[in-house]
Amino acid sequence: MPNFKCTKCGYLFESDNDPLKCPDCGLKGSIIEVPIESEEAELIKDKQIIIQTFNKFKKDYLKSVKDISQEAGIPSANVLKVMMSFDDFVQSSDRDSSGDLLFTTKEKFRENATFTKKLFGAFKNRID
Repeated sequence: MPNFKCTKCGYLFESDNDPLKCPDCGLKGSIIEVPIESEEAELIKDKQIIIQTFNKFKKDYLKSVKDISQEAGIPSANVLKVMMSFDDFVQSSDRDSSGDLLFTTKEKFRENATFTKKLFGAFKNRID
């Protein structure tokens, strides 16, 4: 599947079709194809693996970078880079028992977070 990048907002994504507009910012005609061997293409591949890893977890949806790295088989630095590069992921203000930051996908957050966490997250523009 080809990889694409929006020249306006930098959003990276995969698509079977030649996209007419950016799925993130909506700008038409701002899409370029990303070479398969590029660092950006590698980030897209890692993103898909990380999302699949999160989908394996049912109720325990908040994970540290270290946990995702071990489960997905991706170096921690790459996991963190993916988490910060794509808007598919959100960071919690909660921490695990080691004090590490916790992350999840937006989809998992919507499925599992309590109403109160969702409400506070909306006010803070992040999850809580």
